[in-house]
Amino acid sequence: MAQGIAMFFCAILVLSSITASAQTVNFEKLLHETEVLFSVAQTVDKGYILSGLTGEDEGSFVKLIKTDAYGDTIWTQRYPGIGRTDYYRTSAIQTSDGGYLLAATKEESENRDIFLIKTDAHGETVWQKNYGDSLEEKSWSMQQTYDGGYLIEAIKDINNIYLLKIDTAGQVEWEKEFGPIRSFDVRYQAIQTADSGYVIISRSRFYKLAQNGDSLWTKSFDDRYHLVQELSDRNLILAGENILLKTDPIGEELWRQELEINPNNLLITNNEDIILASDKLMRLNEEGTEICSLELDGFAYDIVQDDDGFVFCGELPEMPLERRGWLVKTEENGFYKSLILLQPQKLPDSWWYGKIRILVPYEIAWRSHNVQEINIEYSENNGIEWNSLEESYPAGEGSYLWVPEGFPTSEGLIKISEAANPDFSDQTENPFLIVRNHDYIAINDIKMYFSNFGAGSHNP
Repeated sequence: MAQGIAMFFCAILVLSSITASAQTVNFEKLLHETEVLFSVAQTVDKGYILSGLTGEDEGSFVKLIKTDAYGDTIWTQRYPGIGRTDYYRTSAIQTSDGGYLLAATKEESENRDIFLIKTDAHGETVWQKNYGDSLEEKSWSMQQTYDGGYLIEAIKDINNIYLLKIDTAGQVEWEKEFGPIRSFDVRYQAIQTADSGYVIISRSRFYKLAQNGDSLWTKSFDDRYHLVQELSDRNLILAGENILLKTDPIGEELWRQELEINPNNLLITNNEDIILASDKLMRLNEEGTEICSLELDGFAYDIVQDDDGFVFCGELPEMPLERRGWLVKTEENGFYKSLILLQPQKLPDSWWYGKIRILVPYEIAWRSHNVQEINIEYSENNGIEWNSLEESYPAGEGSYLWVPEGFPTSEGLIKISEAANPDFSDQTENPFLIVRNHDYIAINDIKMYFSNFGAGSHNP
């Protein structure tokens, strides 16, 4: 298991982890029933609103998830959606009335439409609307505009940019279509600028729109870009595959920087540093000079700055048992600490090597970051009593093999805790069956092995 993410923001590297951890909240969360998280935003109560996708036996679903300030789920809403691909994104924001708006794509009878769901502060649906007049409109992203309405970014008919401006009740105010762009790379971004107009970047084309959506100018570039953000001086930062560009407000180039990153998200920090997020995180200053970067063991699709640090979400595709949505909260200097117990996995009971039976143990697996050593314990009675398996075990190992001894129990639990701080811990959520491969009794020095639950016996 990877040790996680180092202090990628590199802002206050002189701080020790002890000092950092005492200052603000930080965490790492895995959402076990969510395949991927596409968006994260801080809410007025200092928690977070997330959106993502999950595939289940009865089909695929779009998810809207509300957490508290510690990343723990308060409520979850599911809505029938579309299958899992890189180009079916979801987006969620908190609206000015304290509720939430979710944008996603819905498939019905081979027809794909944008669908929006407006909820109240508790996630209960206020209204739901579908948008689209052709066979295929796929939602890409969404934002609230200065007038309280919303701008919906979408893809239409495979390879056209489609912008939809709606009011607070979901009524269409205007819609615009641009393109075509190549179907194998439909990424683009539209943002509202300080003058209440909009800019759109897609591959080599850069568009400027008035507040009513009318076109003002178009620029062309040799390089390909798909992300854009505005600086406080109204200059613009554009990002694409291995390239970063700064322009003035009318799209004239100020500088260009080649980079080794293909970002999913572009963030301008409060001090106007630039953060790019994908399978690694990269921080640059306003002039495009790299400050630091770090490889991730997953993919970050969205990153935001909150009151005291940064939050990013995405997915960890190579997890034991399943793909899982990934949520990380760091402090201002990038510090966080985590210890997450993954579901104990019982491997096959045994296998034969000739006439010798080889017993196969349970694998206890975990993720850790900024934790050096852990204690591993188990309970046979649903947590009433705990027994030690290992003390001060290296957290960086990421897994531990265990062959249980004694009698079977259906009230088994596993707990791991930081050796230096046992209160920092995690354990299995529900009791599970601990199965022993063999048990035996000894009477008058005669031993007889019995398989689980007495199904058979063997005289050794």
